[in-house]
Amino acid sequence: RLRHPRTHPLGTDRVGADVLYRALKGVRTGLLIGGLATLIVIPLAAGLGLAAGYYGRRVDDVVQFTYTTLSSIPDVLLIAAFMLIFGRGLPQLCVILGVTSWTGLCRLLRGEALKLRELEYVQAARALGVPDRRIVWRHLLPNVMPIVVISFVLRFSDLVLAEAVLSYLGIGVDPTTGSWGHMI
Repeated sequence: RLRHPRTHPLGTDRVGADVLYRALKGVRTGLLIGGLATLIVIPLAAGLGLAAGYYGRRVDDVVQFTYTTLSSIPDVLLIAAFMLIFGRGLPQLCVILGVTSWTGLCRLLRGEALKLRELEYVQAARALGVPDRRIVWRHLLPNVMPIVVISFVLRFSDLVLAEAVLSYLGIGVDPTTGSWGHMI
């Protein structure tokens, strides 16, 4: 490594690119992927999890079947297949990470909705004829928000790490995009 302390505080790589600049570009990519994929995960998991827990029966069966099937496929294989079909890039990676990462939060929210739908105030709202959509929006969603916020923080860091690993393996973002996985 060449080291020029005044112009390149962390030095340069083999081709002369500044390591600090590449690391900062990797931060930008990680924040974009983590943020956008999490914004896909949370509405998908919240909608399906609350619907499955509140409505039960067939809705619950379909959602459980979907997330059980999706969880049974290794994520790396699913991501690799998706990236081969639709090409490598930041938007594609955000979509596939969002689609493969919602199952854990969905299970948590389903279980919480099963518990909440049996509470007295939800039963009272049902007895008064309040529409189901309003019950879910006004009573269930605010009560599961702490779980969603905690999951957002944990999921965000997991998605940044997943992007770095996938880029290291060569199935992540495009090589021209700055990424910690490409730096490794």
